[in-house]
Amino acid sequence: LQSLRVFEGHRAGVTCLAANGMRAVSGSRDGTARVWDVNTGECLAVLGFRAGRSHRSHASTISGVSFQDERLIVCDLNGRLLFWDTKTFRKLHCNIPETTGSIWAMIATEARIVVSTSASEIIAFDFSGPPCKTLRKVQGLMMTAMPHDCC
Repeated sequence: LQSLRVFEGHRAGVTCLAANGMRAVSGSRDGTARVWDVNTGECLAVLGFRAGRSHRSHASTISGVSFQDERLIVCDLNGRLLFWDTKTFRKLHCNIPETTGSIWAMIATEARIVVSTSASEIIAFDFSGPPCKTLRKVQGLMMTAMPHDCC
């Protein structure tokens, strides 16, 4: 295999990736998610979390990224989920509560987001309509994939 393109810009290791058509998004230990044009390699946007929750030792490492319709979802090891519009890259407001632990992994479907946390929880959030709400929380179980009809 031959490398087609190298995407440069993160100041620390890349921790997660997602793609949607001609766009890709990468999350990093530098606390940013970068949206890329796959054809040109151009960085279209740099998205990040503001400082906060400093009692956690993970800074703002991005732990998951996902495209969902016209939203880009980004989560971090501080237990936060943020949403951006994929056309304007403006932050969207959604009242999903912060988790008790670091978010280690995320799966997004059309109307739900499922996260696994360092607090030994799997949490499913339903945001098909306002307000966003916690749909299901399972303790003592860590999963890297969820069955299609789990939530």
